Amino acid sequence: MFIWAGSNQDVVPKEVVAEYVKNHPNVEVTFEESSNSVMYPKMVAGKQASPDDPIVNFGYFNADATAKGLNDDMWEPLDTSIVTNMKDIPEQFHQPDNKGIVWGYPALH
Repeated sequence: MFIWAGSNQDVVPKEVVAEYVKNHPNVEVTFEESSNSVMYPKMVAGKQASPDDPIVNFGYFNADATAKGLNDDMWEPLDTSIVTNMKDIPEQFHQPDNKGIVWGYPALH
């Protein structure tokens, strides 16, 4: 799982994952802590080198990396039969072809 490094950015993802793993002991999650500007190019290079062996399987991505990922076909569609709460999220937050959910917006000035 890709998470942002620094400034306590890891607290919530690690707490959520710990709770999930406690309830699903057959699941193991490792973290890749970095920035989008460092990790995204690594992910693209990794996909080009070995498409079936991703560097990360999921994570938090900023708007820039999310848009690049859509353009570069980096994201897999979310399976609505598994991610059942997608139906509770308004459509304007769904990425095209279910390739992600927008989870936050920056303040606009």
